[in-house]
Amino acid sequence: MRRFVGELVVAAALLGAAESANALVLCRNNGGSLFALPSCPAGFDVVSVGQIAGLQGIQGIQGPIGPAGPAGTTVTASFAIGGGIAAPDEGFFKVLEKSLTGGNYVVVATAAGVGVNSGVFRNERFSIVNNCQLRNQNGGVIGIGRASGEVEEDFATVDTFDMAITGGLSIPDGATGTVSLWCNAEFGHVVKVDQSQMLILKIGGFTP
Repeated sequence: MRRFVGELVVAAALLGAAESANALVLCRNNGGSLFALPSCPAGFDVVSVGQIAGLQGIQGIQGPIGPAGPAGTTVTASFAIGGGIAAPDEGFFKVLEKSLTGGNYVVVATAAGVGVNSGVFRNERFSIVNNCQLRNQNGGVIGIGRASGEVEEDFATVDTFDMAITGGLSIPDGATGTVSLWCNAEFGHVVKVDQSQMLILKIGGFTP
C-alpha cells in the first residue's frame, strides 16, 4: 500500500510537469505501475489527472463515541370518571377527585349535563347559571368554566350544559396531593351533573 501511494505521488508530480511541458503522458502497465512517457506503448493504458484524483484514499480511524444525550420527557396519563350527582344544598359541590403523587400535571376535565336539580322555582321564566372549577390540593382554583340558560314558565324545558375545563398544578417531590372538580348553580338553586371525567397528564414541567 505504501509503494502504491508513493507511486501516485510521484506520478502526479510527473504528470503535472508533463502537462506544463506538453511533452509527456502518464502511462500504466498491466502491473499497475505508472510511467511518464512521450506516448504510451502497446500494453500500457493512458491515465488522466481525473483518474488519479478520483482514487479513494485510505479510510481514517473512527473517532471516539460521544456522550449520551439527555433522556426525553416521559408523559403518563390517568383518568378519573364520575357518574351522576345531585348536590344536597346550595354552593359548590365536589363532583370528582383524584389523588396524585409528586410531579407536574396538566388536567382536562369535562362535566356533562350540568344544570339545576332543585331550588326556588318561580311561576315565570328565569335564568340559571352554572359554574365548574378545577382545584388543586390546597383548594386553589386552577381552571374555570361558566354557562347560563333559562327555565321556561311551565318548567317543561330546563337547560343543561356540557363544560370543559383545563388547568395545571405542581406537587412537591415526595408529597401527595389531589386535583378535584367542583360545580354549583347560582340564584339559590342546587346543582346536578349527569357525568364527569378528568384526564390527568404527568409532564416534565412548565415554561412561562
